[in-house]
Amino acid sequence: MKNISISGKLLAIYREKAGLSQEDLAKTLGVARTTVTIWERKEPIKISEKQEKVINKALNVTTDLLSVSAPTEQPKADIMDHPVIKSLVAQSEYLMKRIAELEDENKKLRSRKT
Repeated sequence: MKNISISGKLLAIYREKAGLSQEDLAKTLGVARTTVTIWERKEPIKISEKQEKVINKALNVTTDLLSVSAPTEQPKADIMDHPVIKSLVAQSEYLMKRIAELEDENKKLRSRKT
């Protein structure tokens, strides 16, 4: 069984993108959470073929995406999918709707006075 070299930084990036905690990934791999923590801080890390298959499936990635030679910048995520942005958009939409309602009420009140 051969060992494969992957990037610890990319492992962390894709783990987070998959919505997994270090604990979740550790359980899936059958290792301690501290092992995942150590892996994510090292460059490169060595994993077994079995671990490679589990990681690929859990993170929905291929090994070449996690390879040491892959770029280590965070993949671009759609900013609109971020929960905080979604919340702000929803609040803005509500406020815009409420402003329009208040403007309509104001127009009706003004029209009654004249």
